[in-house]
Amino acid sequence: MFEVPRLVITRQRRVAQALEDIAGDAKGMKAFHADLRSAVQAAAAVGAKLETGREFAPLLLDNTADAVFSALETLLEAIEQGLTDRVVKPLTEVQARKRAAAVTLRQKVFPDGSNFLSLSMPLQYKAMRGVIDKLARDKDCADAVRELGIDWLVEHAEAHLGPYGRAVKAADGRDLDAESDGFHEAFSRVVVMLEAHHAKDAEVRRALLGAYETELAAQRGDERDARRRAKEKRKADQPEP
Repeated sequence: MFEVPRLVITRQRRVAQALEDIAGDAKGMKAFHADLRSAVQAAAAVGAKLETGREFAPLLLDNTADAVFSALETLLEAIEQGLTDRVVKPLTEVQARKRAAAVTLRQKVFPDGSNFLSLSMPLQYKAMRGVIDKLARDKDCADAVRELGIDWLVEHAEAHLGPYGRAVKAADGRDLDAESDGFHEAFSRVVVMLEAHHAKDAEVRRALLGAYETELAAQRGDERDARRRAKEKRKADQPEP
């Protein structure tokens, strides 16, 4: 069985569009084996379900939410680090309260940092909902938010959940993560049929896999960048000797 690395939904949409264009080219489709034609048409049909018709592009929503939630964590980290008492001791009562509040939120709301921002959109949405729920429902967190006076930032972060959530759910309530599973399975069959009937046909391979290979390379680049950022953050979080 061929291994076909899975793309995130945003990138699957672009591959699906490319397959729709190919499936709509009757003359070009005649060059494919019947089994491959059937697989392409099926994948294009499944891929069409990934479109939501939403008001914002998924990439814009994802990048914006990343910036907002990352900024919230960075602010807490800055307060905690800025109120270090290694040299100037002790902190004033007010300073100590502010630092304790930042520590509480960092430990309870971002125990693993903001690594969830590199997850697929459905998983990231679930994690962001968890962040907001914790900030609102956990008494210690709610008290810490009031102490720091950042309720305005929490409200701003929460406001992004609405459009983000609509981006991972279709207008009729379908679960786009499940639709993504279906497209991945259908596209994997395209690859199998391609290998079975056109393994040595470079032109056919380029036509059917070009968009996928472009998106896969970009996705792997994003993953490398995310690992690099996480590594740099862990290094920055390590206490000085």
